[in-house]
Amino acid sequence: MKFQERLGFVKEGILRREYFFRGEYVDGIDYGMLSEEYRTLNREKMRNEPKIPAA
Repeated sequence: MKFQERLGFVKEGILRREYFFRGEYVDGIDYGMLSEEYRTLNREKMRNEPKIPAA
């Protein structure tokens, strides 16, 4: 779950007993990101990436 949060996703809900796995029901967790949040993250990423010189 920390992987999704590191990428900027926000936990939006827990779906109790969503899946049946190895003989028992387990919860599912939904993550989401708004388009505005994605654009902000993408702009910051592009700003921080090193420039590659043209060949």
